[in-house]
Amino acid sequence: MNFNWITPLALIGNAVNNVVSSFKREATAKESLAIVKAKQELDVSMTQSKWEHDKKVQEMRAYVQVGIAQKQIEHQQRLEQQRAETNVKLALIQAKNQQELQERSFEFQTWLKEKEWAENRALTEYVQQMQLQIANNNLDFQKWKVGEEKELALTLKRLDGEITLARGAMERETQLVLMNERYERDRNPLWLTRRQFLSDAEIESLRIFLSPISPELMGKLPGIKNNVETKLTKIAEYYASQGRALRFFGDAWTNIKDAQEATAQAIFADYKSQPILILNAQMEGEYFYLKYNFWASNWQTFRSGVLVDQLSLKEQQHLYAKREVQKWQKLRQESPNPDKIDQLYGANNTQRLSTNLEIMEAETEAIELGLDTDHFQYQISEKEVKQSADYLVLLHCLNAGLWADIYFLLYAPTTQPLPPLLLTCLQDLDLINPKDYSREEIAELIGNLAKSYNEILQVLASRGQGVLIADLHLQMSESCFKLKLYELAKEQVVLSVSNWLTHRNETPTGDLNNLLQLMKPLITSGDRPYITALQEILHKLGVNSYLDDILPFLNLLAEQEEKRHREEVEAKRKTEEEAKKQLILITPKADFTQLDKYLAEGEWNAAFEEVANVISIIQGNCLSDFDLYDLLGWETELRIIDQLLLKHTHGKYRFSMQQILEGDEFFNYDWSPYILWLP
Repeated sequence: MNFNWITPLALIGNAVNNVVSSFKREATAKESLAIVKAKQELDVSMTQSKWEHDKKVQEMRAYVQVGIAQKQIEHQQRLEQQRAETNVKLALIQAKNQQELQERSFEFQTWLKEKEWAENRALTEYVQQMQLQIANNNLDFQKWKVGEEKELALTLKRLDGEITLARGAMERETQLVLMNERYERDRNPLWLTRRQFLSDAEIESLRIFLSPISPELMGKLPGIKNNVETKLTKIAEYYASQGRALRFFGDAWTNIKDAQEATAQAIFADYKSQPILILNAQMEGEYFYLKYNFWASNWQTFRSGVLVDQLSLKEQQHLYAKREVQKWQKLRQESPNPDKIDQLYGANNTQRLSTNLEIMEAETEAIELGLDTDHFQYQISEKEVKQSADYLVLLHCLNAGLWADIYFLLYAPTTQPLPPLLLTCLQDLDLINPKDYSREEIAELIGNLAKSYNEILQVLASRGQGVLIADLHLQMSESCFKLKLYELAKEQVVLSVSNWLTHRNETPTGDLNNLLQLMKPLITSGDRPYITALQEILHKLGVNSYLDDILPFLNLLAEQEEKRHREEVEAKRKTEEEAKKQLILITPKADFTQLDKYLAEGEWNAAFEEVANVISIIQGNCLSDFDLYDLLGWETELRIIDQLLLKHTHGKYRFSMQQILEGDEFFNYDWSPYILWLP
């Protein structure tokens, strides 16, 4: 058997290959294990590295954030520091700029004042000219409107007065006839005869009668009747001295029982053509009542009512007793020697005052406890009795004056409403004794009167005479000022200005200063009397007026109007002179050339002879007795005589045809009775 070397080698190679393959497989397996292991280790290492990396990243991020926060804080601090430095620099710059601005502003103001001062005169003249032009062009209608309203109100008042006078005269004559038939028996409650009463004074005269005072009242207040009559007589005389026809009749009643309502009705029926006020004082127990009856001319019925209702005379006297105790107490407390005060008062008065003081203290305690105090009886002296009587007298005077003002303001047949007089009458006649009333009581009393007048003045507005109210309020303000009631005086000024604005279609708003500001653009030259009176009372009251600069302007307007009026009069005079120069001295009936010559030379006797010749010619042409009919054809000639006299006597004399008609001799050379002196 042949041996082939190749085969063993091949086998060895295969074996080797197998070994190698085995080794390779082992190596591969090991390697795979190593790889797996390495991979596992690598994964673990990577996981560990990633964790460490993430940790470092977190640490780095936290560090960075801390750094950023620190940087932000540092940046904010630097920013605040820079801002503070900037503000300081800005403040310095602003202060510097402000100083420069003030300096420049001061320089500008100085320059402006110098410029204004330089142009002030021209500007003032221009403003005055513009104001004059505005006043003349824009306020003429307002001036005309207010003037027409005043004129219309006064015309209405005048016509109403004329109608009242005419109706009253007719009614008075009718009443005389009727009463002569009706009163055959003596049933007249007044001691005056009817004809004497109706014919005693003018029809617009207001008669005031005082009904018989009850015996109860005269028993409690002796002398009150004479006191009331005396004061009412003084008031009537005061009103008469101020142009108000007012008369008071005391003791005019024939019977005390006639002081009843039925008697008032009877008097009204017979004397309704005459304005009458009847005051009726009554006493019922401890209470005083003051009633009234009033009517103006030709009223269909009369008014009646209660002026003072249920006034306790006892309480009034107790009030005066308490005041006396308080006065005594005050004097003793202020005096270093109270016994001296008691000595001056006297033992009896001191004892009475001490007793009244104890009663006052007990009464005060009872009031605090809510107990009845009617049983407390003060000891009343003659002084308290007199004071209570004076108070009732004052009530009579106040109501009589109030009704008199109402009559002359609203119902009297006068050409214009007459302003109230009672407030000034109270002061001029000393009707209010300051010793009996406190300042507050007087202010309250006058304030109530002012409110009554304010309501009365509104009646004028309802009659279309509201344009007159502003002046009336201003007059009342002056009266309040004389009584030293300055707040009331200011209230009347406010009402006056408000009414003034209302009648110029301006709504009055705000206080007095604002009202005065509203007035300024509405004032015209026709308002100068009102503005002047307003300024006077404002200055008296110490009120800063915004109208001081208006008066010079109004005076300037008045001067211009007066100048224009003088120019118109002068132009009219020149026109008349020119007409006189062109007189026709020769007519178909007479030649006046010689008369013109005599008058020019002052030959009065010769001139009168020429006039006599003309009159003789007129009489020679008369067909009957010399009368007005004969003069009508000689109107031209008589007018020439009149114009020649006016011409040569410079307007002092003129010819009177009426006196010629009434003369008996026409050929008398003394014609002076027919020459009229012109004032």
